[in-house]
Amino acid sequence: MSDSWYYVERGETKGPVSLDELRRYLGALSDWRAVLVWKEGFEDWKAAGSSIFPPPVRQSKARNLPAPRSAISRDEGSPRNDIEEPKGQKPSWIKRAVLLVAPIFAAIVAGVVAKTAVKEAMAPSSAQLDTAIERALAQLEAETRPTLPKKVDNVTTWISLSHEGRKVIYGHRIELARSELDWALFNGKSKRS
Repeated sequence: MSDSWYYVERGETKGPVSLDELRRYLGALSDWRAVLVWKEGFEDWKAAGSSIFPPPVRQSKARNLPAPRSAISRDEGSPRNDIEEPKGQKPSWIKRAVLLVAPIFAAIVAGVVAKTAVKEAMAPSSAQLDTAIERALAQLEAETRPTLPKKVDNVTTWISLSHEGRKVIYGHRIELARSELDWALFNGKSKRS
């Protein structure tokens, strides 16, 4: 079997070329898989992407090249644009889309994982939170206690403040005259409203 290859370029048969020349030519093309190639021993033209080295069929000779039927339109003799890619291979635009989207998706996932890890690492533990709240309430009690008793309005006086854990306890004294109390209980509201 000879090392003479033929290929179709813009509807024209080119060759013979060596295997190295054919590989250089195909390597320069973005869609090299769709280029039709032929070599002595091939029964018909084949897409370069399907397999450059199929099992030989010893029926045709180099001087009797079959016409590249799938690359030429029957009625016009012009190159066709509807050549299908070999089965089992994804179109090149899908590969490009995957190569573009995959790193973006990976970056988003990595960002979410990193954000969660940082958030968990920086969040105070329950014991730390309890200690901080206890300190804040003790400071509030220490600052407020010297100002007590404190008159809130005409009838209410704030008389004490304490805390138990996260719970704050306020003590109030309400001073009402008997007539105001009777009237409020009877009417369900105060005289002032």
